[in-house]
Order: sequence, then C-alpha cells, then structure tokens
Amino acid sequence: MEFFASHIVNRIPLTDPKETTLFIYAIILTVIFLSILKTPKKLELLDFTQTRQLRGLAILFIIIGHLKSNVLVRNEYISFYFADGGVSLFLFLSGYGLMRSHQLKTSTLSHFIKRRISRVFAPYWITTLLFLLLDYLLLSETYPLKLIALTALGLNFHLKLQLLDYGRWFITLIIFFYCTFYLATRFRKLSIQLLILIGFPVSVCYLNYFFAIITPYNPPRYFIHISPALGGWNPWHLFILPFVAGFLAGAHIDKLKKIFPAPWKFQWNGLFLGAVFLGLFLFIGRTTINHSVFGIFYTSLLINVSRLCLALFAVCTFVFFSSFNIQYRILSFLGSVSYELYLLHDAFMVKYDFILFRLPIKYSFPIFLVAITILAYALRRVTSADA
Repeated sequence: MEFFASHIVNRIPLTDPKETTLFIYAIILTVIFLSILKTPKKLELLDFTQTRQLRGLAILFIIIGHLKSNVLVRNEYISFYFADGGVSLFLFLSGYGLMRSHQLKTSTLSHFIKRRISRVFAPYWITTLLFLLLDYLLLSETYPLKLIALTALGLNFHLKLQLLDYGRWFITLIIFFYCTFYLATRFRKLSIQLLILIGFPVSVCYLNYFFAIITPYNPPRYFIHISPALGGWNPWHLFILPFVAGFLAGAHIDKLKKIFPAPWKFQWNGLFLGAVFLGLFLFIGRTTINHSVFGIFYTSLLINVSRLCLALFAVCTFVFFSSFNIQYRILSFLGSVSYELYLLHDAFMVKYDFILFRLPIKYSFPIFLVAITILAYALRRVTSADA
C-alpha cells in the first residue's frame, strides 16, 4: 500500500454512504455523551466554559463538512449542512470574544498586535513551514519567495496559495475582521462601531466583485455559484453578519442575560429560539436563488442570514443543554485546540492523507480525528505560553 494519498483529484468513493454517515455520527455523539461532566459551579451565559465548548462544536462541523466537500466523491447521503454553520459559529464567537475582552480592557495597538501574533500567527507560521516542506518532499511542489512572503503575512489571495491549504482564505478573512474591529473600537459610539464593522467589509466585498481586485476563489456552493469571470473573493461576502452578530452579543450581554435569566435553570427560551433559528435556516436553504450582477447584494444577505441562523441555533441549543449544569469535556478539549485543528486538518485530509484511504471511511475517519487532534494539541503546546 502507498505511504500516503492525495485527494486533490482522486477522491474517495463511498460504497455504503448511509451506513458510513450514521456510523460516524453515532461514534461522535457517543463520545460526546460519555464526556458529560456535572459541574459544581453555576455556568454563566456565554462564559468561557460555554464558548470554548461551542468552538469545539464548530470545528467538528467544519472537519466533517470538509470531509464531505474536499475528500469524498459527491454523494447525496453524506450531505452535511452544518459545515458552513461551523465557520459562522467561529466568526460569531470571535466577534463576541473580542468585544468582551475590549469591554474589560481597551488594548493599545502594540498589545493588540502582540496578542494576534502569539495566538494567530505563531501556529499559522509553523503550519505554513510544515506544509511547504511536505509539499516539496511528498508532492515535489515549490512556491516562489513572493508567495511565501504573502502567505506568511496572512495574505492568501493567489490561486496557488489556495492549493497550499484550501482553508487559508478563512485566516485572511479573520485577520481582516480583527483589523476592522480594532479600527471600529477606536470610536466610542456603538452606532459608529457597527457602521464600520458592516460598511467596511460590505464595501470591500461588493467593490471587489465588480472590479476583481482580488484573485477569484470559486468553490462549489450549495445554492449559489458566482462566475469567476465576474471576479470576487467569493467566500468573504458570505460570512459578514456572524462576526457582527457576535460583536453585538458581546456589547449587549447584559440584555441577553435577561432573555436567559438563570443559566442553570431549564431554558425554555433557548429551546424555543433554537427551533426558530433552525426553521429559518431550513426555509432559506430551500429557497432557489437566481443570481445576477444586480442581485449579488440580496443574494449575499440571504446566505449571511441563513448561516447566521445556523450559528445562533447552535448557540441557543447549547445554552439550553447547559441549563442542566453540565459540560462536555470532549468539546471543551476540542475547543481549546480548535484553531490548531483548523490550521492542520484540511491539508492532512486532502493533500497528505496518511490515514483515511487505508480503511473504509467509517473506520478511518474517527482514527483520523484522534490523530489530528493529538497533532493539534502538540502544536498548541509549542505555541502557547500558558500551555
């Protein structure tokens, strides 16, 4: 058997898609259930414990979604609609966490940059070096010094850099949001902050759509397809609202606590709102969108709302389950290494697959999850000062 496999072109077929899907979900749900721990302390709404577990849930959504979209042969039974919800949930939690930190202590520019370098760029640079080395050794692929410098700065717009790691568009996007957040919070009025957080990204994405300033990125989408001839950094404009919604949640956390007044009591509000957001997501997801140049803003808004609803469904549902004063240790652990998992998982699934191709997916994928989590934990230990 070969040492490794690449699925950039040759994807893995499924002979038993329904059985594989149910088996993978059953394994994950069983592990989550077995990791339940009754906590003696009373959890607060969207406190560190809850948000860390939500990050763990988000990265699970993303990894399973990327298995379906980037590794397996297209199959209707493996469809996993929560994948984009994972990205939206990440952005929501990022906006929320940044705003809560800002409320506690307004950071200077030097502190802001230092924090982003230690938490975002340090593991990112290590994985960049690792992928460059593996591309050279395993795929005989090299990159010009200019592109290496650009990706080191987090600027992953070039088409070839997308092949270095499919998920790098998100790193560029989150850095863009961090910078926009810092700019917005230089102003005191919430209305001005909100105007910048919405207006600046919308302007960049909308102008770029027409003028093609940034190299197009055109993966298939569930219910939208934007021609690369029209240009545009396509994924960006589909993920603007979740970050802003997280920012607003952080700004109005006291008001949210009135909706969920006692986090350790049975949360009917969480159950009801979760059902509402899920219903909206399913309704919008079944809507047929006829895309046109003049409809891009409306189309983007609709998809933004859809994915935001999915993220809010996850938040409300999780708040409901947390009302039993329990936490899920496996989600908490995955949340603690979620960023490292995001950096590592896609390349090792798509380009340097040492595990998935060796066994049927229903057996190899759980093994892959364990292996990539161990690798992510090691990366976290290396780059975290408080590890």
